[in-house]
Amino acid sequence: MSVSSFSSPGLQLLDDAEAATFVSLSATSQYFLPFLARERSAGQVASELGVDIGSVGYRVRRMIQLNLIRESRVEKRAGRAVRYYRSVADRVFAPLALTPIGNVRDLFALGRASSSSAIEVSLEKAWLEIARVQQWGTHLYRPTPHASPNRDFAPENLIDSPLDFWDVVLSPRTPPVWDQHTTLHLTRQEADQLQRELSLIVDRYSHRRGDEQVAPYVLGLAFAPSVEPMR
Repeated sequence: MSVSSFSSPGLQLLDDAEAATFVSLSATSQYFLPFLARERSAGQVASELGVDIGSVGYRVRRMIQLNLIRESRVEKRAGRAVRYYRSVADRVFAPLALTPIGNVRDLFALGRASSSSAIEVSLEKAWLEIARVQQWGTHLYRPTPHASPNRDFAPENLIDSPLDFWDVVLSPRTPPVWDQHTTLHLTRQEADQLQRELSLIVDRYSHRRGDEQVAPYVLGLAFAPSVEPMR
């Protein structure tokens, strides 16, 4: 197994599959991140992660073998010495080509985890407020006799109303909220244009801070070629 890597000042470019997988997979990267661009002992990391020091010690030895961290200093204390470690470089780049596809999926999920949690909590609060204002509930029905059942979260007055779902949601009486998943059928040119438009919309509103008239809103956008069209 090769544990070499190419380094430039402050940046380590990994060229070993095991090292790349270690820093990309959430189960193992949690042991590496505390050492990234800072000095930590195994005991400090164990306390940060809420795990036993033996688990950290095992990963420390593995990360040294993979050339991800190195010992930075030894602090002598009464009866024992405390060893400190730090990442080889302040920044690390693990090429996706060296990472198994399952781990890439895990990497994306890890990157989205905190933002997804914030969006879900904020959406739940907004939808509950809408539900209280508009008397919403769960509407179960079949669009046609042989169709699969639908489960809609909708206001009671919309069940037999000509009003559109979004007419109700966009009412000035309800909090501003948008939550939609759909499949669009686009040419490549149209998809490129939509990507640019989404970028411009976010950019238009992303620089406003410190104004007493504004409030924070959490926004999540996902747009990609569909693997399986939504039904």
